[in-house]
Amino acid sequence: EELFPYLWNGLDVVCLHRQPVDMVVIDPGNKAPMVAEWQIIETVCRPRWVVLHNINLPNHAGGWIYQYLLDRPKQWRQQALGRYALHP
Repeated sequence: EELFPYLWNGLDVVCLHRQPVDMVVIDPGNKAPMVAEWQIIETVCRPRWVVLHNINLPNHAGGWIYQYLLDRPKQWRQQALGRYALHP
């Protein structure tokens, strides 16, 4: 299932030489939908592990990517879920 038409991206170059990658960490801001980036990460980088931040915040890419992965239990499974606090 394709999210949208594929577009070539600089991330492709990195992943073509390093795939499959061991892990990606996604910590998006609220203005970064990351649809194009996720498609490249999933299909070209082919990470073994995905660490998502901000899955509980509305309008953050972490939330929709989290749900997308949960909806594909044959390809992905959740290993850990938790929270942390940053103290000054």
